[in-house]
Amino acid sequence: MASNPKVHLFEEVSKHNKTKDCWLIISGKVYDVTPSMDDHLGGDEVLLSATAEDVTTNFEDVGHSDSARELMAKYYIGEIDASNVPLKCNYVPPRQTESRTSRSPRRRGEAARQGCDESSVFRDEALKEKGSEGYKSKLVILTVAEHHSAIVPWQLVAQKTGAILKFVSLTSDEVSDSAKLREMLSRKTKIVVTHHVSNMLGT
Repeated sequence: MASNPKVHLFEEVSKHNKTKDCWLIISGKVYDVTPSMDDHLGGDEVLLSATAEDVTTNFEDVGHSDSARELMAKYYIGEIDASNVPLKCNYVPPRQTESRTSRSPRRRGEAARQGCDESSVFRDEALKEKGSEGYKSKLVILTVAEHHSAIVPWQLVAQKTGAILKFVSLTSDEVSDSAKLREMLSRKTKIVVTHHVSNMLGT
């Protein structure tokens, strides 16, 4: 990284919120992740949902690998002026005009974006039915093996409603630790989000 990195204003960074021009703020640093949009495991929708705010907590909660963190160095473009960075930002995903299931995937991440859209619909319907008070101070439990498309919608729910996210770790066999899950369950548990099969771990 440069010895005298450029300091970016939040107003400037927030304008870079498109598929072909995407900047993120993580741990006080600014990253131009535009080159990774097509290759990101969660699809470009996940990255676009992380623009125009400090997403350090979300980045850490997802549990990125060491190689992913090392890769971030190549996208680093400077520091953020933290004096006017908002803590939260409500992201509204674009309305779809065509069903993704009616056409063949055209590039990597298509299925993940579809999953993110469907998860967002479920999230919105849940909020509409129950109201945000139904999630306030409630637990949403996920596993660390979940795909970004399953995690991000609930991170947005937590930001909007005050729900608390907790993550179940994996055992040495790389399967969700059921004992840890049982320990987390309580009267405050609102929903448990878990995968049926992981296409990453084969479990």
